Amino acid sequence: MYILRNVYASKIKERLTAELRTKDLPFTIIADKSTDPHSNQEILSLCLSWNWDKDTITKAQGLKASLLSFQTVVVFIATRNTLDEVKTVASKLQKRDQDIFEAYMMADEVIGNIKSVRKNIDSDFQV
Repeated sequence: MYILRNVYASKIKERLTAELRTKDLPFTIIADKSTDPHSNQEILSLCLSWNWDKDTITKAQGLKASLLSFQTVVVFIATRNTLDEVKTVASKLQKRDQDIFEAYMMADEVIGNIKSVRKNIDSDFQV
């Protein structure tokens, strides 16, 4: 079980890191800087102009480790999937010309989708 968990954790970590690299380059550069001061030197010189003291490096390493931990990644993915379901209903209810009945029907659909995810948790979180 422990080996399987580590395999899943590393695959999820790779996917999340790849996603962060495409969406939020300065964050990943800062996180990489904390563990490998020679990585991304060209981009790093454009984004960062300060020297890193030991306390900052230690805090950055701790932050990176906690963000890339198995539990954090799983919670992040589960939260994102749940909020994606609720997003359509929330946007419908925030419009000026609200159709309450349609939003009510959409809420039933969202509840059904979330129940389905709960039942099929193993297949939905397969890496």
